[in-house]
Amino acid sequence: MSTPTIAEITSFLAVNAHGSTVRASKVLSRSQSQVSANIASLEKKLGYALFIRENSRLRPSPHATTFLPLAERLIEAHQAIVSASRTGRNAKPFSIGAPRSLSMTFLPKVASAMNQRRGDLSIRMIFESYQEILDDVALGRLDVGIAKLPILDKRVVAQPLCEVPSVVVLPHNDPLTKREFIGPVEIANRPLIRLGTGSDFRERIMLAFKEQRVHPNFVYDIGGVGPACRLVAEGLGVAIVNKLMATEYLDLLNLKAIPFSPTVNHRFVWIMSPFCENPALAQEFGELCEGLLAEDA
Repeated sequence: MSTPTIAEITSFLAVNAHGSTVRASKVLSRSQSQVSANIASLEKKLGYALFIRENSRLRPSPHATTFLPLAERLIEAHQAIVSASRTGRNAKPFSIGAPRSLSMTFLPKVASAMNQRRGDLSIRMIFESYQEILDDVALGRLDVGIAKLPILDKRVVAQPLCEVPSVVVLPHNDPLTKREFIGPVEIANRPLIRLGTGSDFRERIMLAFKEQRVHPNFVYDIGGVGPACRLVAEGLGVAIVNKLMATEYLDLLNLKAIPFSPTVNHRFVWIMSPFCENPALAQEFGELCEGLLAEDA
């Protein structure tokens, strides 16, 4: 029997995970015809069918269920070899995706910590939206990314990082900064800066106002914590944002953050593709993030 190739095994794993050659081709950044050819070639080498077609989906056969653990171990071994061979500045950069609001201090700290551990590591940092990070990690354009739950996309694996509360960001001399908590009633008549169009966070903030029978006075819609904090610094209103990202701007813009009540938490995770070429380095990234967040807590 001819030896299965890495391309054939990764195609098998992708189709097994996603149920179709179309979805698998997107995850692997290959053509659908190439994925189909890889599956056909692998089945010929193994001597049995791996998938049963049911309407538009491909269901794993009993043989596929048996072959799956072996395929996963083969890919893990291949990834370990690739990881061990990548040394020197000419190696492919380790790419990290994160929202821009983490670019001021947190991500540079992570990059610095990784370089202290691995002096020969080249790092590329990309700042974009959560959906862009999710897509780029799933398609292999990024090794890892930082995102927020909920994540319903099965193309990525999510590992918990931290859970942080929402805070109200105000100018440092605002009378409300003397309060222990700030709720909808206290800021009902203030100009408010709204974030996260269509997001779970936005819906929960709106529910908090509704439950206290208060109509929020939203006058600005903004796409990021950093721009929202800058509007607050200009005296244009107050913003309700997550504490992790707000921390990046408080000292820089001379602002204060007071916990919002009722509590509205944000759950951050780091994500990677099941087909990540360097899972050991990705795991190291996650551990460093957790450690730095624990230090800042």
